[in-house]
Amino acid sequence: MPKSQKKISSFAIGIDLGGQSIKGALVDTKGKIIKDIVVPTEGSKGPKHVIRVMRNLVKDLSDIAITKNGKVVGACVATPGLVDMKEWIVRIAPNLPGWVDVPLLKEMQKGFDFPLYLENDANAAAYGEFWIGAGKNVKTMIVLTLGTGIGGGLILDGKVWHGADGSGGEVGHINLYPNGIPCGCGNPGCLEAHTSAIGITKRTKMAIEAGEQSLIKKMVKGDLDKISPKVVYQAATKGDKLAKKILEDTGRDIGVGIMSLVNLLNPEMVALGGGVMEAGDYILKPAKDEFRKRGFKWLIARTKIVKAKLGNEAGRVGAAGIVFSMNTQ
Repeated sequence: MPKSQKKISSFAIGIDLGGQSIKGALVDTKGKIIKDIVVPTEGSKGPKHVIRVMRNLVKDLSDIAITKNGKVVGACVATPGLVDMKEWIVRIAPNLPGWVDVPLLKEMQKGFDFPLYLENDANAAAYGEFWIGAGKNVKTMIVLTLGTGIGGGLILDGKVWHGADGSGGEVGHINLYPNGIPCGCGNPGCLEAHTSAIGITKRTKMAIEAGEQSLIKKMVKGDLDKISPKVVYQAATKGDKLAKKILEDTGRDIGVGIMSLVNLLNPEMVALGGGVMEAGDYILKPAKDEFRKRGFKWLIARTKIVKAKLGNEAGRVGAAGIVFSMNTQ
């Protein structure tokens, strides 16, 4: 190769579609973000507008790849909601107005000469952790993303498990309490209803309304609608008994959920990510303790339970990683 001729680099584009923002990234083959762009979703303007925004984002990032002497080998959109992996349609995305039976892949592919792919956002985040995050040295892992709700992704033998139609991995809807807190899915007592950000907030508010004493009430100046997991965590660091109990109970419930998943799937690792995990060991320790108390000894010894590593980058990096994996099949 002549010295003046530079080797063309391969890049993938990962798009993480969220209710409030769309995160895009140009990623190299080692998982390094070369360029990231974040734009508002403006979901109230409907699916056509959001798709147009994402197409523009893919175009901008592909143009940047050219300036880096690179070639885009593909792009993947990580979308919330239920993805039909046979028809490549978003069947429903509850946090995006009007997103019912949206032919997302077909619309995104128009005008691009490289292939586009579609993946559920939690699955993409799980693949990111598997590719370059907490699970880069394992082949089988489960990732739980603890945020407003609870997303989940299953990586089995190095591949995302989609189930029959693409809805596999809905770990947030494992049932813990048949008569528990109502969940957004319509059933009571789901893992999500009790341990998500919404669940933590609701349980804390219920306890204070029932007469429990806590610094939290003073911290929110009596406005219980201002309670959030972050406030609960801050109160716990100040020694507040109720806050510590809420987080410990959250961890224990997660530990019970993990036990069910491990008994079913026998993974090497379970990684916990999402905003709720900013509470760290206040949740992680009781989750591990509960799993150790309930699980089979040989499974306990086999399974690592860790905090995820990639944070907010997991979805877009994982989406890009899926592109590279498709190009090696």
